Amino acid sequence: MKMGVFILSLFVVAFAMVGKTKASIGGVEIKVSNTGCLMIMEFTRSDIANRTDVHYTISGTNVHVTGVATMKSGQGTKSAEYSPYETFTMDLTVTFTIYTDGGPLSESHQITLPKCVHILHDPHIMTFDGRRYTYNGLCWHTLVVDCTDEAPRFEILGKFEPRDPIDREVRTRTTDVTVIIGGQVIEMDASNNVKVNGRTAPPTVELVDGEMAVAVDNTIRSYTVVSIKDIITLIWKGGEHAFKAALDEDSQVPLCGLLGNADGDATNDLIMRNGRITKDIVEFGNSWRVDKLRCD
Repeated sequence: MKMGVFILSLFVVAFAMVGKTKASIGGVEIKVSNTGCLMIMEFTRSDIANRTDVHYTISGTNVHVTGVATMKSGQGTKSAEYSPYETFTMDLTVTFTIYTDGGPLSESHQITLPKCVHILHDPHIMTFDGRRYTYNGLCWHTLVVDCTDEAPRFEILGKFEPRDPIDREVRTRTTDVTVIIGGQVIEMDASNNVKVNGRTAPPTVELVDGEMAVAVDNTIRSYTVVSIKDIITLIWKGGEHAFKAALDEDSQVPLCGLLGNADGDATNDLIMRNGRITKDIVEFGNSWRVDKLRCD
């Protein structure tokens, strides 16, 4: 296997951060940023003597989410994240409030999240162009691949395994995700363990393979972010069997796979591996099965 450059990174997927804002209220520094369709809220304070509750409200079209980030006595940092299930670009307002003896202190931020595709639960799939369908395939499938005539520069694979049967029907879910970029192989399992080229990976990694660059962030163990520079950012939550991805707004790479072709037309998303369009979900899904990879 060809080995590219393996760099331990001190930065958290820096080139994937689309928007970033900072503020300070009540002695708490707040940073809001997004990696693909994942919004990350980070809270830092220097005075850790007492407990601090930061209340936040996320609002936008069809969105109203509230939460509290609690920093206990002795705790100087806290983070929270939000990722929508809609496929369209979202302009969001995030308001933070800290209640003090002198009254509430508030600060608002504006942030835009790109449209997001997903594969969730058993598994419900939404393509880049917004087509929704359910496909209970088994074993490894191509989720998205560089669909040029030459050898693909990258490919993202998902492994589907059975879950508890419902009414005697076979239901599956995503248990593993593998990203292949040239000679680099990034493997993620249901426990969010990450391997790069067969080796256990540190929390953050940057890889270079020819003209392709990829960053991996597994700092927060509940999810893993993989960003292929200027093309796509994916979020894998292994414990929830949830895969999400957002394309870079300037990406011109032709795509195909279970997540469609991202050409803006949802009616032609069911393009099989042989290039033909079908209306049969099972036929479409089976065409993207990767038979050379075995399943236990």
